[in-house]
Amino acid sequence: MSFLPTDLPSFTWGAVLGAFAAFATGFLTKAGEHFFAVVLAKVNPKPLDPVQVDGRFTAERYRPDHCAWVNEVKLYDYEAKGYFYYPHPANGARCFRITSDGRLPLKEYLLVQPGSEAVANG
Repeated sequence: MSFLPTDLPSFTWGAVLGAFAAFATGFLTKAGEHFFAVVLAKVNPKPLDPVQVDGRFTAERYRPDHCAWVNEVKLYDYEAKGYFYYPHPANGARCFRITSDGRLPLKEYLLVQPGSEAVANG
């Protein structure tokens, strides 16, 4: 009994089918990974990156007296009190600005008081 094939057409077809199976397995694995990543992004989207706004940015969606610029160091305290982030008009992301205390640059986020209602447009 010979270990090597004696029928060349059968060997060629076997080699072609084996190569195709190896390619298809790799292709389907990658396709499955990509499909899972797309479904995961739809089900659990990443939060939007915060948007830097101009220092003269004014709140229009909520009353300006219900909004406050809060240093990023104090964000946790304000979140615990129920404040929420002012949504950027273009995409709804968090708004922040860069200011200075005279020595260091500070990052401040625009927060809205709890219970505030959006201002009606028009």
